[in-house]
Amino acid sequence: MKTSNNSPADNEVAENDTPNALISDNDLLKFFNLERENVQDFSITRRKDGMYVNITLNKTWVQCPVCGHMTSRVKDYTDKKITHSVLSITNCYIIYHARRYECPHCKKTFYENNPFTFGGRLSVATVFNVLRDLKAPNATFTDVARRYGISATSVINIFDKHVHISRRQLPECLALDEVYAFKSHDSDYVCVIMDYLDKKIVDVLPSRRKYNLLNYFMLIPLEERKKVKYVSFDMWETYRIVVKHVFPDACCITDHFHVIQELTRRVDRVRIRVQNRFRKTINTLKPKKNNKTITSEELIELEEASRYYYVLKKFNWSLASTNKKY
Repeated sequence: MKTSNNSPADNEVAENDTPNALISDNDLLKFFNLERENVQDFSITRRKDGMYVNITLNKTWVQCPVCGHMTSRVKDYTDKKITHSVLSITNCYIIYHARRYECPHCKKTFYENNPFTFGGRLSVATVFNVLRDLKAPNATFTDVARRYGISATSVINIFDKHVHISRRQLPECLALDEVYAFKSHDSDYVCVIMDYLDKKIVDVLPSRRKYNLLNYFMLIPLEERKKVKYVSFDMWETYRIVVKHVFPDACCITDHFHVIQELTRRVDRVRIRVQNRFRKTINTLKPKKNNKTITSEELIELEEASRYYYVLKKFNWSLASTNKKY
């Protein structure tokens, strides 16, 4: 193991030899989930924004994930910067010189096994520390993010990926609805299951598709599903089909908001159809240039059609008004 000695002009300050005198090479490598026999090069550099650890693993024989052949042919290297939060006094980053192998049989390229991360730019130690700190009742995403030098969004993503909260028991009155979630991998919408009476969330599913909903509810014991007596949802057909399959004793309910919304849409379609019929009459009777004048009967019909068209176009709100004079 070696420690780099770069000049201050390069915005770096060389490490002193005190830590190396107190801690053995093997002990220091434990901080990075490494064994000495697996490391080809290891160096530490301190900069103004934190400590940088340059690591290159030993070249070895690996199996191609595509065809299964063994190979040790190296195509190239890629430097990956990984946030490694094991020190509380300064930021720590791993500059991992990731080796990319090439299979001589199928010509596919692939990276060597990464011992530092679960995938992404955060080390295993950082993920572990974040999850440990989030156990505190008063911990917030922002505080934990500031402590480990990462963004609050990264902390939220770690929590969502690794923490699986068990669902509540199914209530007697259940409500199903969807919410737009652009980060969901399965769908643009997530399905929210709520207790209709106390307004508490029972569970959140990553998709509202019929296949996913059926698989989820069928894993719940039938005795628990039979306790559900009412299920409220909007007028989406998938919800009705799923409820009929998984809740044998439940009654389907559509909330009044969606009933009124659908009624308003249907009335509006009728209004537009009648309005377009009057507009067609107006276009037919309206005199064109260089044409003879219309008859008095046609003029009366034109004025009547124009009046009805104007009312339907400008006063459509009166159809939904609760004022009796309309």
